[in-house]
Amino acid sequence: MQQAGRQAERRGGRERGRAARRGVTATRALAGAALLGSALALAAAAPPDPAPLAPQGKWVVNYGERGCAMARAFGPASAPVIVAWRSLPFSDRVELSVQRRLGQRGLRRGVLRIAVEGRGDETSYEAFNGTGDKRRTLRGWTSPALFADLPERAVLTLTP
Repeated sequence: MQQAGRQAERRGGRERGRAARRGVTATRALAGAALLGSALALAAAAPPDPAPLAPQGKWVVNYGERGCAMARAFGPASAPVIVAWRSLPFSDRVELSVQRRLGQRGLRRGVLRIAVEGRGDETSYEAFNGTGDKRRTLRGWTSPALFADLPERAVLTLTP
């Protein structure tokens, strides 16, 4: 009987401790969100200007039965970033995918901002790991009009 009372007392103490920790965690999360919001506001005020990745070669184009695809590698040969577009039959959108060396794992979804030569689009994206390879793919869909009549050295910016 005494042992059951002690167990109940310990459970009650653990519950009070958990509730207190949840309160502290929620307060920290709100403070973290405020700091993150401030950082995002500062970043919006002075956007970074990353250097564009240099192309490694020419565009590779594949006119297949299931659609047309083109891809090109950018950046250093030791860690290339592969950018690809694919048009699908009977679709008014193009699939844009970016592959890079494996970093983060698991499936992630969100909003992708695409900017090129003063034009832009927001679309949903998914990021996932390839099966058996060491690459992570980010894939989204956008309008082909975004890429019409671009100058030769157009700069594409993707912000997930």
